[in-house]
Amino acid sequence: MNQIITPKSKSIVQAHGQDLFVDTNVMAELFDRPHKNLMRDVDKLVQDGVIDRLRLELISYPDSYGRPQPGYRLGERDAMVLMPFLGGKKSAQGQAKLVDEFMRMRSELRRMASRKTDPALQLALKSKSGTATLMTDCLVDARAELGKDTKPHHFSNEHSLCNWVLSGCYGQVDDADLGQIDLSRLANIRRRNTVLIVQGVSYQKRKDALREAFPLLEVASHE
Repeated sequence: MNQIITPKSKSIVQAHGQDLFVDTNVMAELFDRPHKNLMRDVDKLVQDGVIDRLRLELISYPDSYGRPQPGYRLGERDAMVLMPFLGGKKSAQGQAKLVDEFMRMRSELRRMASRKTDPALQLALKSKSGTATLMTDCLVDARAELGKDTKPHHFSNEHSLCNWVLSGCYGQVDDADLGQIDLSRLANIRRRNTVLIVQGVSYQKRKDALREAFPLLEVASHE
């Protein structure tokens, strides 16, 4: 078995490539069952030859006191095998929630795979990336002409501004949540912002001009 350290905050089901996994401590919470009892159930199924020990990954997770505790990371098949043997106060609810999450994640993997084979979407992604490079390069040149250095936060401010124009929220925008229309719109926002930067327009005036040129629309995600 391989030992890995799991992050403290994670979703119920995790994906590694096309494979789905769930940690036993997460299952214990779903089923409202002591984790040590659930671990014994896994070991029993291993002894019975129902679960292959070579497929198990030994993990370490923090308990309520922050102390590391051992657990297993189960693949989708082994988690499904284990579920009928688990009791707990929330057995039915836990099974339903876990199955639903596996189904949701499997659907998400199919969606992501289809995005990679969509030529129009890939072209929109490439265009968006290209406009990002152009915008930041022009920002460096514009600030250099004023005798100013460009720090990392200057780059993030421009990206955050463009994301705000697109979605109404500052910060990062996940490409996986954007369809072709929104990717193209974000590329156009960056192009317009680049022109304004080159023209020497201040941040606040650029913000107002971009909002006027690109009224806030509902982001059409998952196209």
